[in-house]
Amino acid sequence: MSCPLCAAQLAPVGSEWCRCGGCGYEISTEAHQLHRELVDFFERDPDKFFTEVRERRDAIRALEPVWQRSC
Repeated sequence: MSCPLCAAQLAPVGSEWCRCGGCGYEISTEAHQLHRELVDFFERDPDKFFTEVRERRDAIRALEPVWQRSC
């Protein structure tokens, strides 16, 4: 796996974490997998990616009481 910040190789630290040898960035293997999936989705179809992001945002925002919304 490569670092999402500096592209250096990530090395395993324990069974569920990785650390970058170049910049010290740390990420869990699960979070890194999610990052890769989102980047791949964005690169395949940016318009669809942002449409889905807006839909998820709106669905989550709809669960929040209106008086607690900041925007």
